[in-house]
Amino acid sequence: MLFINCGRRINHNGVDFNQIDLEWDWDNFLILQALMASAAYYTFPSLEGLPLWNTSGLITALILHIGVSEPLYYWVHRGFHGQFLFQNYHSLHHRSAIPQPSTAGHATFLEHLILTAIMGVPILGSCLMFNNGSLGLIYCYIVMFDLMRCLGHCNIEVIPHQLFDAFPFLRYLLYTPTYHSLHHTEMDTNFCLFMPLYDAIGNTLNSKSWELHRKISSQIGYRERVADFVFLAHVVDLSSSMHAPFVWRSFASKPFAVRFFQIPCLPGAFGVMLAMWAWAKTFTVSFYNLRGRLHQTWAVPRFGFQYFLPFAADGINKQIEEAILKADRLGVKVISLAALNKNEALNGGGTLFVSKHEDLKVRVVHGNTLTAAVILNDVPKDVEEVFLTGATSKLGRAIALYLCRKKIRVLMLTLSTERYQKIQKEAPLDCQSYLVQVTKYQAARNYMDSWEMDNAKGAELGTRGNTLPSICGATDFTI
Repeated sequence: MLFINCGRRINHNGVDFNQIDLEWDWDNFLILQALMASAAYYTFPSLEGLPLWNTSGLITALILHIGVSEPLYYWVHRGFHGQFLFQNYHSLHHRSAIPQPSTAGHATFLEHLILTAIMGVPILGSCLMFNNGSLGLIYCYIVMFDLMRCLGHCNIEVIPHQLFDAFPFLRYLLYTPTYHSLHHTEMDTNFCLFMPLYDAIGNTLNSKSWELHRKISSQIGYRERVADFVFLAHVVDLSSSMHAPFVWRSFASKPFAVRFFQIPCLPGAFGVMLAMWAWAKTFTVSFYNLRGRLHQTWAVPRFGFQYFLPFAADGINKQIEEAILKADRLGVKVISLAALNKNEALNGGGTLFVSKHEDLKVRVVHGNTLTAAVILNDVPKDVEEVFLTGATSKLGRAIALYLCRKKIRVLMLTLSTERYQKIQKEAPLDCQSYLVQVTKYQAARNYMDSWEMDNAKGAELGTRGNTLPSICGATDFTI
């Protein structure tokens, strides 16, 4: 969740959907482990009468893990970084550019087979060789084993450096997400399972491990990169809220759809909605880099139906205003109001905030203004007249007001004199005469004929007309 852990992220790049698709079957190893556990259960009858708990078995498993599983994994892992095994097997795991918990399970069948065998050494050793195993030991060890592997791939530094400052020897007994992330960037170091002690013994411990951990854990020198563009969205409904990347990342990578497994989660989503309504502020949902520029999506903690509650309007506008002011303080270049955040009835398409804060440096836009900018960019610089359809819509209004300020005559096709006059009054006094109301498409044809005649005369004289007979307006675009 970016709004909580942004400062402790190790790799600040985002996980793209290609990696999510690549790791889609990351949990297949659970099937393998279940099959191997079932085979062991039927192979060794002594496993049937295990007690619920045995403390001595825990001690035995811990000794076997440290003395057998850890060094065995270390040397096997180093072996998989050899040319043949890496190219044919282990490279699949390292194809995930940004580690995340599911990356821990993303490997080939051979690797999972060996890893399951390594994990089984402490369990079978305590249960069969020393006869002090227990059901609690089996489940606790497996859960902790998988939890520690996910911890190493989580890309968030959750272990404070103060722990290692107080107990320096612990840094050789417990790896950190930072420690393992170095293995994914510098693959000839940090091979250990969970204990860096074996990297120290094998002389493969990365010299930057402790200092980098301290830097990320304490956020020394950290300064969050300011987004170039912010898309200010809101939650649509309860179902869409469960498509957020930090809820179900894999589910979020699929096209929007309502699934049966979401139904039991609806009460929880409803509770979260109430909590967001009461306490939440605008937060960062996702980000991506495009052509070297950082784009972020912020979410106003409101659901779609709340925008139609009269008593909720002031609270929503306050949230939007605070987001705009925050973007302005941070140095964001452009913030775009999405969906209902730009509702005319709510805030006049954002004009409420721009008028209130005239010294804003951030550009407040929305889809309509961006579309208008694209249209205006296509207007030739030497044009003198424009025929504009959809002239009194949001797009038409923006285009007409901009063009008249450029001293370009705009023929506004509209039957509503009231709406035309309202737009005309918004223009500066010296520009209002450039806005002309027309009520029929015939006006465009007349100007087309005039334009063609001017061009014909210009061709005879060796010149060319410089008027633009028509430009598509708002009704020709779908937002």
